[in-house]
Amino acid sequence: MRRTIAIVFLLAALVPAAAEAQPRFMVAGGFTAPTGTLSDAADAGYHGQVGLFVSIPTIPLGLRGDGFFHRLGSSQTGLEDTQVLGGTLSVVYNLPGIGLVPYFLAGLGAYQIEAGPVGATVKANDNGYHGGFGVNIGGAGTGVGAFAEIRYIKIGGDSDSTLIPLTFGLRL
Repeated sequence: MRRTIAIVFLLAALVPAAAEAQPRFMVAGGFTAPTGTLSDAADAGYHGQVGLFVSIPTIPLGLRGDGFFHRLGSSQTGLEDTQVLGGTLSVVYNLPGIGLVPYFLAGLGAYQIEAGPVGATVKANDNGYHGGFGVNIGGAGTGVGAFAEIRYIKIGGDSDSTLIPLTFGLRL
């Protein structure tokens, strides 16, 4: 009975906080470094990213969905540039901060890698996971802020296709 009462009070405390949750649109881009076996055929490249972040003001957790496109240069003659299209869902844990708010994120994603010889590229779909660290800058009063983050992305269970993107962006 005590447990039921405690759960009811906890839910009652969270309902107003959930009503105050504000989604934040994010747009970003940056530098991508391939690692593992992916670096055998691909050089460093760039990426673009859009996302939506929803947090509850009274707790330091939030959810974030991202869509992105990575383009990595070819390191071998006769191969097309490697392209990675993907979408991720992350849990974000904000650490305390004033002005600069550091955070950790981790989650799962679905990825499509296109690579291969010129004129005969192959597309492969796979799942993966990622984790990273970032910092939010400003945005409390104006609603517009910036962020910078670095992630480790592992694509596929058996392969060693990994990416390390360094991202800079705006939160609107």
